[in-house]
Amino acid sequence: MTIKIDNFIGVFDNVFNNEYCKSVIDHFENLNNFHKIKKRSEVLNQPAIEQQTDVYPLILENDSTFISANDEILKEFNIKLQECYTHYIKKYPVLDSMEKHRLNLDVKIQRTIPGEGYHVWHCEHNGVANGKRLFLVILYLNEVEGGETEFLYAHKRVAPKTGRLMICPGGFTHTHRGNPPLNGVKYILNGWIEFTQWKEK
Repeated sequence: MTIKIDNFIGVFDNVFNNEYCKSVIDHFENLNNFHKIKKRSEVLNQPAIEQQTDVYPLILENDSTFISANDEILKEFNIKLQECYTHYIKKYPVLDSMEKHRLNLDVKIQRTIPGEGYHVWHCEHNGVANGKRLFLVILYLNEVEGGETEFLYAHKRVAPKTGRLMICPGGFTHTHRGNPPLNGVKYILNGWIEFTQWKEK
């Protein structure tokens, strides 16, 4: 594993092998009946010309055909994520003193074709509904030209690379967008590390 943590953005290479990444992509394509095309409404007065195709959440409780594959995908994803997050905590040990948090199992697989994507600047923790989100987690399942995760204030782009895992804070300081892939179809698996107990005042 190769680790680079800069400006609170953790990039972990060679975490997942090609076989695992391909199995997730194949699983996504086998779930054709469950694909959801997400067309964004207007955000910040910018016309949302972008769209993506998701399977969300990954766990499909009403279809036992895919439960076994889902379990294996999520099990390995969670194990490797915990390994990466342990390195992240070593960099920022104050995280150990925070309330209990873990991966939210409502992860999704996402497919983006050239010209698509979520091009609007946004952050993950932007209201009460998603206030539990501490970190965004993205596993890049394949490598394409373009398709970077671009950060507004960090002035940084993380390129999609097979088996690369990225962890970044969910707050406004890490406002970001998904740039469109220029050639080839981009696949990611993404989710959130969240507080397990959310106390409303």
